[in-house]
Amino acid sequence: MRDRLTRRNKPYQFVLSKDNPYKASRQVFAALGLEVIREELEAWKELSLSNDHSVYERGEARENLMRFCKSLGRMVEAMYLVTRKNKGVKKKREKIDSALEVGENNIAVGDISLYLTKKEERKPALVIRQHFKMFSLGYSRIEVRDMLDAVITYKGENGVNRSSLLIFHKCLKVLINSANTILK
Repeated sequence: MRDRLTRRNKPYQFVLSKDNPYKASRQVFAALGLEVIREELEAWKELSLSNDHSVYERGEARENLMRFCKSLGRMVEAMYLVTRKNKGVKKKREKIDSALEVGENNIAVGDISLYLTKKEERKPALVIRQHFKMFSLGYSRIEVRDMLDAVITYKGENGVNRSSLLIFHKCLKVLINSANTILK
């Protein structure tokens, strides 16, 4: 995990509201940035697949993890687009919105898609819906928790900075829950 996410400057508590599911996801993207989320998700996938003593010991579990991570990466990009499109105009949100637009780890909308096609960029809600058709909300939560467990218990050669794992886990959960709330 990046040094940026340490105990002294960790993101504040995310607020997931049924009235405004975009607020928490805006906070996640303002705190981490899309590129950091991508990098960490890829690192978690790699460490989970490399861990000999995790739920990913079997080939089928590893295949499911790879499919899930691909879908989750697509959903995260879609959430970024949906969140940007639904910016609030209230003064409380202006600080978060400006961080989304000019933050050093955030990228212009036209440059963000690693996983999405141009058509999917125009209709990101379809990507979110696809994710939840393949992986239910409950399954998504469990898979993210299993990945956290695999990263924590990893004992391989790659060094793992464990100081920010729970923060990133919370960010993934917030994005998954926000995406599910947006679909309802």
